[in-house]
Amino acid sequence: MFNPLTPAQVTLAIGRAARDAARNDEPASAFARGQLLSAYSVARHLAVDLEAYEPELAAFRMQVADAVEAGAPDRAARAGRRGARRRDGARPATPRADCSMRCAPIPARKPPGCAPRFVPRCAAWSTARSSCWRGHRGTGPVSATASDHAPDLAGQRAAMLTHLLRGEGELDACEEIVEVVQLEGGWSRLSFAATARLAGGAQRRYIVRVKAPVALFDTDLLAEYAVFVALEDVDLPTPRAFGLVRDEGNPFGGQLFVMEHLPGHPPNVWRPKDNEALRADWDGGRGIATDAVTALARIHGIGGELAPEGLPTVAFEEHVARWRRAYEDAALIRDPVVEEALDWLDHHAPSPVPVRLVHGDYRAGNFLVEDGRITGILDWELATMGDPRFDLGYFVLPYIAGKHLRPKTDLAAGLADRAWFLAEYERLTGTGVDPEAVRAHSVLGALSLIAMTHIGARRYADGRTTDVRRVWARFLLPGLREDLTRLLEF
Repeated sequence: MFNPLTPAQVTLAIGRAARDAARNDEPASAFARGQLLSAYSVARHLAVDLEAYEPELAAFRMQVADAVEAGAPDRAARAGRRGARRRDGARPATPRADCSMRCAPIPARKPPGCAPRFVPRCAAWSTARSSCWRGHRGTGPVSATASDHAPDLAGQRAAMLTHLLRGEGELDACEEIVEVVQLEGGWSRLSFAATARLAGGAQRRYIVRVKAPVALFDTDLLAEYAVFVALEDVDLPTPRAFGLVRDEGNPFGGQLFVMEHLPGHPPNVWRPKDNEALRADWDGGRGIATDAVTALARIHGIGGELAPEGLPTVAFEEHVARWRRAYEDAALIRDPVVEEALDWLDHHAPSPVPVRLVHGDYRAGNFLVEDGRITGILDWELATMGDPRFDLGYFVLPYIAGKHLRPKTDLAAGLADRAWFLAEYERLTGTGVDPEAVRAHSVLGALSLIAMTHIGARRYADGRTTDVRRVWARFLLPGLREDLTRLLEF
């Protein structure tokens, strides 16, 4: 039957069905709801790209139809030859195609064993000193009360947080956590919103940041916590944290810390509405753009005695080696563009500069924004001490501005003109920016994104996760590979 819908409309309809299933009243686990909402997010973003390519798809369909029509006589002739073979019992000799080109073999992998399910147990939760960090708001609830592991897991989590926050002096004896809601998203961390009932009936929200049991890339939550401790006295929109739980044997199933909830929302540069709002800021008051470059200059002013305790120092060459290993261990097929870029970096290491704090994932999606200003800088799990120019090279990648297959804006990170941003950074830091160093770090940033994409796909292929986003992320690869060829001047 003829389908009048375009591929983009079909994809979006599938996504909306997943969203509606996640929002219905039937009991479902937090994990199941999270998967459904992730599927909706995947479908929505893919539909945008498919819609952009609809003219090319329509032209391709016409070419296929013309080719099929032109090949009708040949098909009739082939059918006649097949009939002759059946009657004569002989098969006419046909020339074989040249198959000298071969794809690289997929490396053999031993299927991993099943990981044991987490069973909550009573334990004394070790805590550390208070620190400052503002929490991730997220984009919507996943589950308020459902449990994958125990009938009253939500209650155990609420009781644990009440105990923790009372111990930190954040809650009084008569105040308690009454609701814990998992938030959508999260690649290396799980995020939960916790609501406290205060004396007099008022409410206050907190964010719980938990190390995911199967993260996209293994990062140190304790080091991330140390970053926020170090940022307490720095003029940056970074929030307070009220405690660190080192023991994984808790109702959340991983190390965690609790943070205050901040107003604002994280812009999604892949959404047209958010992209238009960021463009309007740039064309108008430039409050978000100015805050972004000012905050980055202040971040890169942190070094020496101000360095976060325990945060590793990573040299450029070590970064290259790290992502080379990640790519080689996880890639399902070999990629000559990636391997050429890795080899190029071996011969184009920038001249060293003083070691500074590096965010590692500095982009609009890791900001909280409200009323045209940045109210929070989030997600420091990739932070290191190293070359601050990595943040610059990463920030100006087209992917960071919302590119999948095609660029969605000409603004760096969707926020600011590239030349303006780098010039402002130079003015604020008093340090010149070497374009070739930025270029090298852009190549490194693109390779890190490609490697993490391969890691996610490999874990899905090996059965270590059922998170559909790990597979969908492969749609990032063509655009990132195109960026590499441009940067390497192929």
